Amino acid sequence: MVSRAIFLESILSFISLFLVIPNVQTTPLLPVASEERQTSILEEIKQRLEEQKLLQERRQEQIRSLQKQIKFLEAEIRSESSASSEERTNQDSEEFPEHRLDYLEVITKHQLPTTCDHLKRLGHKTSGHYEIDPDGLHGSHDPVLVYCDLEKGLTVIDHNQEQPVIHSCNHFGCTSASIPYQAPLGQMTSLMQLSSHCSQHLNVPQDKDSSGYWEDQEGTKEPFSPAETLDGSTRKRIPLHMLPINVLYVNHTSDGVNHLRDHQVGPLICRGKRSIIGRGLKSEEKSSSFAGQTNSSNQSKEAPLPEYNSCLSLYQNGVRDPGYHWIKTKGGIFRLVFCDMRFILMDSPEGTLSQVTVGPRAATMPVHFHAIRQHTFNSIEKMIPYDNFYTQDPNFDLKVGWFLAPVDGYYRFYFQTINIGTTFAHGSEAYLVRNYNAINGAITTTQPWAVGVTQAVMHLKANDKVYMRHFHGGIFSNQHALTFFTGSLLDPV
Repeated sequence: MVSRAIFLESILSFISLFLVIPNVQTTPLLPVASEERQTSILEEIKQRLEEQKLLQERRQEQIRSLQKQIKFLEAEIRSESSASSEERTNQDSEEFPEHRLDYLEVITKHQLPTTCDHLKRLGHKTSGHYEIDPDGLHGSHDPVLVYCDLEKGLTVIDHNQEQPVIHSCNHFGCTSASIPYQAPLGQMTSLMQLSSHCSQHLNVPQDKDSSGYWEDQEGTKEPFSPAETLDGSTRKRIPLHMLPINVLYVNHTSDGVNHLRDHQVGPLICRGKRSIIGRGLKSEEKSSSFAGQTNSSNQSKEAPLPEYNSCLSLYQNGVRDPGYHWIKTKGGIFRLVFCDMRFILMDSPEGTLSQVTVGPRAATMPVHFHAIRQHTFNSIEKMIPYDNFYTQDPNFDLKVGWFLAPVDGYYRFYFQTINIGTTFAHGSEAYLVRNYNAINGAITTTQPWAVGVTQAVMHLKANDKVYMRHFHGGIFSNQHALTFFTGSLLDPV
């Protein structure tokens, strides 16, 4: 018994020296320690070793990620330093690397810009080709390469439409050409949602047989016909949601050859920033002009956006994706809140459990997770792991069940549990823990299916660890994810 206690003490001292395990005490073990006490010490050592290992792995992942970013930036500098002078800016290519460094400085301080107007507002002034990310950091699409006219704040998404000569046929819309854009539809849609104006032109030859129609991404068809020309142009009202043009259909011509090549579709061009607080939003109806080799004109129509007073009102008006929104409070003040649209209480007038007020700077570095359990959990004095995400964040480890704070700041956490039933003498009891110190608990009564909740707002340092530890009773959940854990960054400091 004595030799085993000394052996355990030696192991603990050795681990403390080389792994720097936080809060591990190396006080001598009593020779008369019971078998149960020694087993408990071994379990504690094992658990903290696992935690230390996971922490080290996460730090290694962060290092590898930074190394990849450095290599990417170096490659960008090298590639752009040899860029051709045939840039659309017609500027001297010898000056471009310096301008590119300005851009790299911008994107290392912020996330990738969502539009060229956004890039312009960040202080960049040199027009050229840049990567932007309209659907944001947590969007489903990769960033896209676009042309930015930073003098005017224009985002230009071009296409690779070929212009073949196609032999004629003899019925309406019998010849077609698809428009392959240089960005996925999802990114183009996000760009239009972020911009105050978007437009696209179509050149139509002044030919009485040049009629046809174009088709949007949803298959809706819009006809055009020079026969309708009035003072050299034809104007049609086209809703914004019909852009961009997907397919162009043209009729046959009288000379026996279809001049589809003479019908040219321009790039999608967006500018400005759409208001997100319900004032001055320009809900656009586009006016497209078809004339003899002339571009269409574009007009916009003012339409106020309703002022939303809760995440629930956003949800009821069709918003389904989690994200940050400006909400008008009862006092008439706009607050930036995070809306988790996957957990809306439809019978609650405020949608309170889905709405978290955040600081203005949190929108530049969003951190939010919603982890769910879909199975019961009976392990006592164990960290609660989870099965899946409703809203995923790379700083939350599902398998282990802890959140690792990426930056200093104020964070909000919320946990809900359901008592498994009458099997246990106690109700279910779980505690919110920060760095091994319990903050508060979610405790249910002994009644079957009783609900226990806990929430807290905490000031965390980078790499602080937050998780839920189960102490008593049993936790119930099923495919409806009745047990869940959420967290958000309210304000980085």
